Amino acid sequence: MNQRLEQQLSFILEIDKLKTVLRQTLLTDASRRENSAEHSWHLAIMAPLLAEYATAPVDVCRVIKMLLVHDLVEIDAGDTFAYDAAGNAGRAAPGASTRSASTRSTAAWSPSAPPCPNSGRWSPASSKTPANAAG
Repeated sequence: MNQRLEQQLSFILEIDKLKTVLRQTLLTDASRRENSAEHSWHLAIMAPLLAEYATAPVDVCRVIKMLLVHDLVEIDAGDTFAYDAAGNAGRAAPGASTRSASTRSTAAWSPSAPPCPNSGRWSPASSKTPANAAG
């Protein structure tokens, strides 16, 4: 197996850990706490869904990529409110977890992640609204 593929498979296994990171927020039905993987997925779904409300062109594909990796740091740091001194006690020094997650994503994601196609750009003038999308 080539080195690039090994890095990518390792990254896939590593990001699976997001499923074990419980966030501070509850699901909308309040039945349990949301995990970080669910959070990232939910936000990534919102990007194309709500893009029609943007007042300027949006590169939806790029936004989705950013949303999918924005909480990788939580694998190392957990989901603690930034201003929760008690919750942050005993955690790594500020920036240490971010560097670890940054290295993790850079090694497998960034170097050859395919570019977003031009069709990934959404602009208010070129979009079909939900009302006329079916017809």
